[in-house]
Amino acid sequence: MSEQSIRNEAFRTYLRQMKRDKDTLYYAHKLVESSFRLPGDVRDEISQRELMKQILVADLYALSTSHGLFNLSDLTLQDVRDIERVAKVDDADARNFLLGQLWHAAGCYRKANKGFMRSAMRYFKRVPDKLRLAAYHEMVSECLAALDYPAFLKHVPDLLNAVAPEWHAHRLIRVYRACEQQEDWLTYLALRKKWDELPINAHVCDCLFNQVATMDGLAAFHRKDYKPIPKLLIKALNVRGCPHLNSGSARLTLVEKLVNAKLYAKETRQYLEKAMTFHSSQKAKKLLSQLDSTP
Repeated sequence: MSEQSIRNEAFRTYLRQMKRDKDTLYYAHKLVESSFRLPGDVRDEISQRELMKQILVADLYALSTSHGLFNLSDLTLQDVRDIERVAKVDDADARNFLLGQLWHAAGCYRKANKGFMRSAMRYFKRVPDKLRLAAYHEMVSECLAALDYPAFLKHVPDLLNAVAPEWHAHRLIRVYRACEQQEDWLTYLALRKKWDELPINAHVCDCLFNQVATMDGLAAFHRKDYKPIPKLLIKALNVRGCPHLNSGSARLTLVEKLVNAKLYAKETRQYLEKAMTFHSSQKAKKLLSQLDSTP
């Protein structure tokens, strides 16, 4: 019996136990936390959305203790309001933090998320200084990026100062992506030096190097300084596979602009072909096809 077979049988057991005892949340927790590993027959019998709602209605603290509840974008607006209405947390400060976290987690992976982020900020503003630590500043920065870009930029020092320098990399990427979304390349370039100042023991994934080199290329493209772009394309894929590159592809924003502008066709093709060794995305295939059809 393989390890996978044992794991699948465990999930089927959790499903049977959950059906027998719907008031015990342990099995619901196990199925939500392992949602990406569930066999098809188990996945077909459950609703992740309903399980998440069931857990949070009974235990809002699960937001801080369960690894499976970081992305709540499956919840509907009414689901979140229902959870908010019945949430039972005795400590007022903890309740404000957790309800802010609820609205943030339900909104941060949606395209139309401003209403969710406004609701999150309504609670985050009530959180006392003693709870305004690393996670708080990370969530607030994401809310502000969606709602108020100038306020987001003012919050960047708090976002970075909340953690030691070796933990700055992922936070800097969030800042850079917000600058990219706003096409604020002057601020990007002003903050870009912080990436080069990361300490030797910084926690950095290879996909982040891909993102930074890509954004350097986008900044150059924006100012019509095309000469550095071929070297930046090479730099962007001078990386090894990581879980993010292997499942979500290298960034294609820069090469998409180059294809549309009919610039550096050879270098763009080389980038796309190498990117597809990590993850053969439909977008990369479409861009290659577009290159092939360009005279």
